Amino acid sequence: MDKNRNFSKSSDLTIQTIIDSLEHPFYIINVSDYSIILSNKAAKLNIKTKNNTCFELTHKFKKPCNTNLHKCPIEIIKKSKKSESVEHIHFDKYGKEKILKINAIPIFDDNGELYQIIEYSYDITAGKKKDIELKKQEIKFKNLIDNSNDGVYLLYKGKIEITNKSFRDMFGVSEEEVVSDKFNFMNLISPKSISALKKRDQKLRNGKKVENSYIFTAIGNGGNEIEVETSVSYINYKSGVATLGNIRDITKRRQMEQRMLQNQKLESLGELAGGIAHDFNNILSSIYGFAELAVDKLTKESKTHYYVEQILKSADKGKDLVDHIMAFTRKDDANLEEINLGEVIKECIKLIKPLVPSTTRIRQNIQTDQSFIKASSTHIYQILINICTNASYAMGGNNGLIGITLDEINLNNKSYINPSLKPGKYIRLIVSDTGSGISKDAQHKIFDPFFTTKPIGEGTGMGLSVVYRIVKSHRGEISVHSKEGEGSVFTILFPKIEPSAKKEVEDTIPLVGGTEKILFVDDEDNIVEIFNKILSSAGYDVTATNSSRNALNLFRKNKDKFDLVITDHTMPEITGIQLAKEIKKERKDIPIILCSGYSDVNLKFKSWEKNFENFLNKPVKQIELLGSIRQALDKSKLKYK
Repeated sequence: MDKNRNFSKSSDLTIQTIIDSLEHPFYIINVSDYSIILSNKAAKLNIKTKNNTCFELTHKFKKPCNTNLHKCPIEIIKKSKKSESVEHIHFDKYGKEKILKINAIPIFDDNGELYQIIEYSYDITAGKKKDIELKKQEIKFKNLIDNSNDGVYLLYKGKIEITNKSFRDMFGVSEEEVVSDKFNFMNLISPKSISALKKRDQKLRNGKKVENSYIFTAIGNGGNEIEVETSVSYINYKSGVATLGNIRDITKRRQMEQRMLQNQKLESLGELAGGIAHDFNNILSSIYGFAELAVDKLTKESKTHYYVEQILKSADKGKDLVDHIMAFTRKDDANLEEINLGEVIKECIKLIKPLVPSTTRIRQNIQTDQSFIKASSTHIYQILINICTNASYAMGGNNGLIGITLDEINLNNKSYINPSLKPGKYIRLIVSDTGSGISKDAQHKIFDPFFTTKPIGEGTGMGLSVVYRIVKSHRGEISVHSKEGEGSVFTILFPKIEPSAKKEVEDTIPLVGGTEKILFVDDEDNIVEIFNKILSSAGYDVTATNSSRNALNLFRKNKDKFDLVITDHTMPEITGIQLAKEIKKERKDIPIILCSGYSDVNLKFKSWEKNFENFLNKPVKQIELLGSIRQALDKSKLKYK
């Protein structure tokens, strides 16, 4: 049979009529030269021209196509000797691109050799472009979720089907691992949160309303527990409903919230402590004043003299107690001084030893002799005594060891992750013990005021909260590491400072009275009475009142009569600060002393120096009062001479 034979006219017409009735393009192509010898109307090709090869008419190519994008059916069938199906990009006579699925059928001659193929094609352009667009959207979506800092997951029928990189990094799982049939989403949840999440799922299955955002504890990369916040939505997926989740690691945020809550608790307690201290200091001022007046009139040999001295000693203890309470309210370092922490600790250990059982050993390891910080020695004593007595209690009187280590470290952003500490040099104080340890649940509460693990009557819960407040007021940071049965380790960091040159010791101010005229004002009647008596006994001419408004009127009427004004800070109608401003308007050179039962007034009101010569904290001893008055009067005389 002639491979290139032509059909008869009648056959041509019959075949043409048949193939023209077909809805989709149809061709018959000669294998030898790739020429299209027959096509239907649906093909929309002009095969009467000289250039009627399939690659010219359908692809606009100058040679047969056989690339990755255009696999030639003829070449494929030459090898397979059977029908094939391929996808092709074709161009119609107008040059418009179309994507076709071609079903190619071989035609063999009598000798079994391939000489023609029949191609019947379907236009899949719309569907294919839709698939391509969907693929683009899928890639875009994948890139979007992979670039998210939050973890993203799709959970369907208890099995994770989609995750992003952040999710896998957060939990330390691979993509293959997380989509395997063996992987269980519940393995990512901490045992402490499983019960709550199961209850939530049960409510959901029962048709009850649940919050789409919730927080739980998960098992993060490395096996550590992390706090996560999850927001979920429910979407139609496959043959059911899937959970699309967005999960965020909020561990650091929760830690910051805990610190803020801790500070707020201490802030509230500080406000309460400040008010109590103010009233108590006023009471102590009266006790000091009347007792000092009494003791001056008694001989040392009399029993009454001894009794009054005991009253004064008790008042001293009361003053120390107020200072202890006020550790909560001090936020500034104005009253701090340069100290060598190593030297202070050595002295403090001497005080601690009598407070712990003889079975408890204290081992010190002071690794630096240049441990200078800005601090209060008294507060350092409080820190060590509180921690060490707690450690002794935890060891239960058994043979135990308290370790006190001091060294210097240099912190940078990578070596110590704590937003409250700036990079730089720090003095590190480590106090460890071999006691019973602290439970994991209690560790985040131990610095809370009034929290204690001790039985009722054996602990107030104030010790470590005082320690925490003192450390924070020294611009430091405290942390605890503990396991039940393995003891505890407290680590405290203080910013290191370079010691300044020693200041010359100031001359002692002579503690004597005088004959000057003093205007004294305090809203407490007993304070007015006692100060009036003390100042009068020292020789001063005193005008005393319990009304700040009355004091201002008295001064305005007799502005040149007075040599000095002493005013309380907190008073109704006009405060001590306001009173001083008004008096200074009347007479700029008048010296004024501010008195307050709030021990942090001099910290809060930095501008007090503009209107005041001195500041006195109540309770005020007679020697302090007279010395301060003499100093203010003498300074004023020199200043306005």
